Amino acid sequence: MKNSILVISFLFLLFSCDNKDKAHDLALREKELLNKEKLFAQKEAEYQSLLKMRDSIFNHKNSDSIKIVKWSDEISGAWIGKVICTESNCSIML
Repeated sequence: MKNSILVISFLFLLFSCDNKDKAHDLALREKELLNKEKLFAQKEAEYQSLLKMRDSIFNHKNSDSIKIVKWSDEISGAWIGKVICTESNCSIML
């Protein structure tokens, strides 16, 4: 009878110590998981901001790319020009 009480108390003590270690390990894993979730949320936010920037670049109609220049009356009109080629690097294919 005394031996069984001693064994039961020893097992209880053994399992109670093990539960503390498991609880500590579980708390550490929860902290690591929380840190990973925060890192993932930061990366997701950065990804979403990059998508918005990309979309704004593609959707932006740049009116500055085409400039309409009004020529003065002295320059405007029909012109005849002649171009003289001084150097060429074209091969002749027959």
